[in-house]
Formats: sequence, structure tokens, C-alpha cells
Amino acid sequence: MTIRYLSRKVSAALRGADILSCLLLALLGMTACPVRAAATIDYPTTTPSSALTLNGDARILADQSLQLTSVAQSNDPNQSNYDASVIQSGSVFYNAPVNVSKFNTTFRFRLTPWADRAPGDPWADGITFALQNDGPNALGGGGSGLGYSELPVSVALKFKTFGLGDPYHGGDPSISTVGMLVNGQDPTGAGIGLTDLLTYGPDFDLGSGATFRADVAYGNSSLTLTLTNEDTGHSAILKFAVNIPAFVQGNTAYAGFTGATGLFVSDQRILSWQYTELGTNAAPIRPTLTGLSLSSVATGSPSFQLTLTGASFVGSVVARFDNTPVSTLSLTPTSLVVDVPASLLTAKRTFNVTVSANGAASNALPFRVVSVAPSGPGLQIVGIVRTGLDQTTGRRYAVLLLENRSASDVTGIDFSNVRLYISGTTYLIPAFVSLEPGALPAGTLSDVPPGYRLQVRWDFENAPTQGQISIAGVSTQGSFNAGARFLLFP
Repeated sequence: MTIRYLSRKVSAALRGADILSCLLLALLGMTACPVRAAATIDYPTTTPSSALTLNGDARILADQSLQLTSVAQSNDPNQSNYDASVIQSGSVFYNAPVNVSKFNTTFRFRLTPWADRAPGDPWADGITFALQNDGPNALGGGGSGLGYSELPVSVALKFKTFGLGDPYHGGDPSISTVGMLVNGQDPTGAGIGLTDLLTYGPDFDLGSGATFRADVAYGNSSLTLTLTNEDTGHSAILKFAVNIPAFVQGNTAYAGFTGATGLFVSDQRILSWQYTELGTNAAPIRPTLTGLSLSSVATGSPSFQLTLTGASFVGSVVARFDNTPVSTLSLTPTSLVVDVPASLLTAKRTFNVTVSANGAASNALPFRVVSVAPSGPGLQIVGIVRTGLDQTTGRRYAVLLLENRSASDVTGIDFSNVRLYISGTTYLIPAFVSLEPGALPAGTLSDVPPGYRLQVRWDFENAPTQGQISIAGVSTQGSFNAGARFLLFP
């Protein structure tokens, strides 16, 4: 990590000279001025507030600054406004993922302590510039978590203004620190390239209320931060080695800011923000599919929820059965819950299930729709009456409708083989069985004439929320297999 200081006036003059020289040479036909990439985000100049998602205590103020946490600065003799400002957390993210394989970003921020605090009282807790793939509504832990901790697929550049813990035993080195955080780690005493900014002078007291400008350039696993105190003109340049796409599990992520307060407070604002994507033709990271919560169901099963597990489920994610996409119900980077429609379950077949993220497809896992042919005297499952949870016993139960489809009576029925399956493995057996009225024409276990029906209830100990039930047994006429049904329990 390196650092150097520049005078604001000198650096501004140099920038002006560079621009003037470029224009003069261009007029003489000796060179062309470089064309800068257009900013993807330029807030508040061209990017509207509607393109941002605000979470928690985050607000947009009248001057268009993004306030992550707030504290009243006057007319607070009894500290009532102060007390209302403790334990805040907020985040702001751009609504769409941006390319993070190579980028530049610039943001100006001001972290202002409570004006009436007693001498020596600290201010808290700080902010982060965060890249994450939990979505635009992400907001992590409060207090010293800076609104960032607990975001599992993420990278953040922290600006922490509260020293917590013993610096010699894993605590913060001072009340003004920077560092790169990964995987939602607790910011206290943590960070790749953790740096005590106060070793470079009082100009780098982040919580002093000064306006700071952060110029960030990233590429080839190297991030350069140029931090400038705009009130004094002094700058510091720091470098961090971090592979951002590896930590966010892709070449795109949601970009934005987080902040939090604890029992000490401050007004934490982002004054302006530009983000420029420089990555070109970056290949998306291929997701991995490792498991399905259910590997098969019987033909004719109703629609059901299926959980897919794996890695790198980030960005634009779609699950497919062969070439048919299915609806997403919930999504995390390692888990995807989809709705499998009954229209896919009408005939015996095997599907290849895949997950695509940003156009890159995962490996395939098989999902089978199997025929469960009834056998024996003709007693068959013809429907599911209901499933439920018995509030008295705490058992989940299922009521199924069975019909005698043979040409003769079925008598002396004993349901001696009833099993609930998950992914083809026997999970449990019923606790007890009871007959319910309502099936017309009504039969009994002692005699079910041709065309007559039974409503039979099975109660289960410690039942899962879903599974396939298979009904078989014996009767006076011999053994029988009544078929199977996929069940969803409350």
C-alpha cells in the first residue's frame, strides 16, 4: 500500500493545464483528446432518484444528497433529537447490477458528528461503498456493522469513524480507518489493507464533518483509492489487492452505500456519485447446481415448490426444465425456490434441470416424472381432499380420496404399507389412520363396492413440508398398490 499528498491548488492547476494542452494540440492537428467513457451512474446530475433503492433509515434530502443516517444539529437541549437518532442503519443501491470487472467510481461524502456532543465523545459509526449480490434491498447489521455486515456475497470499502475494541487484540486502530471488507464480515478491526488514517495527519479525520472525495479505480484485482479532504486540499493514495468478481460471484453486482449508527451518532451523507463501467465483454461466472429438494414426482401431481441449491445464483437468474423456464419464488446466491407447474407433470419423462445466471448455464441435474401404476383389486388414489396441521396433536395430516375401480367388492382393507418419500428415500410412516365422511358413494374399510369411494386421513409425526406419499396394503382379495400423490403440507 502506498500513499502520497497533493496540494489542491497544484493538482487543480495541473488538471487545467492538461486540458488546455490537449485542446491546443488538437487544434493544431497534432493529437486528439482522449474520449472518456460515459458514466453509468451520475447522481444527481443525470441519474434520477428513481434509479436508486433506499433502505432502512436512508433518505434523499432537498439538496439531493443521500442521507444514510441523521442527527439533528441544533435546538436539542434535552438530547431528544439525539436519542431519536441512535441505532440507525441505511443503504442506497443502484437498481440494476453494474459491471465490476473493471470500473472507476467517484463519490463525495460528509460525516458530521452531533454538534452538542461533550468534549471527547466519539461519533459513529461510519459508511461503506459496497458491491453485493443480495439485491438492491440489501441492508446488513447496524452499529459497528455499518449496515454492511452479514451480506454474504459482497465486497465493501469501509470508512469507519468509531474505534471499537483493543487495537492490539483485533480492535479498530483508531476512530478513522479504511479497509476492504469481504463476505459480510464484521467491520470491527477487519479489512484487507486496514489503515489508520490518522497516522497521515488530522486532515484525514473522517468524522470531523469535512467534505471528502473518494476516487476509486479498479482493475486486474487491484483497487486504488485517492481520498481527498476537499476542505484542505490534501490527498492520500492507497492501494488494495482484492479480486472483486470472485467475492461477488460474478462480473456484475449491485453498487451503492451503507451506513449505521449505534449509541453514538452522526449525520452521514453521500453528496454526489459517479460510476463508470470499463469492463468489456466480461464472461459471466457460470453458476453451479448441486442439489434438488425433490428428484421425482408421480404423473398427475399438482404444481409444487422445488428448492435448487448451488452457487453463483446472482444477477439475472432463471431455472429451466429442459428448455422451459419456471417461475422464481425466492432467490439467494446459493438457493433458488421455483414453482413447478402441473403442466410439466402430466406424463412420464425425465427433465434436465439447469440454472442460468446472466446467460451462463449451470450443469444439469435430472428430475423424473414417474408412473406409479396401481395394482391389486383396483383401489386407487383419485384425489387429494386436503392437507393440514392438527392444532391439538401438532401432527401434519393428509386426507386422500380413494376409489374402487375394479368390477368386484374390495373387503377387509388394511393399509399396511403407507410411506412418505423425499427424493426417493422413505422418510416416515403414519402415526394413525382414520376414515372421514364425505365421499359419495361412501364405502367402508370392511366393504368398498365397485365405484364407491373412501376419504382416508393419515396423520404423520414430524412430517416435512412436502413429499410424495405412496399408498399400499392388503385386503381379503390380496395385496394392492393404490398409487402415489405429491403433497404440500402447511
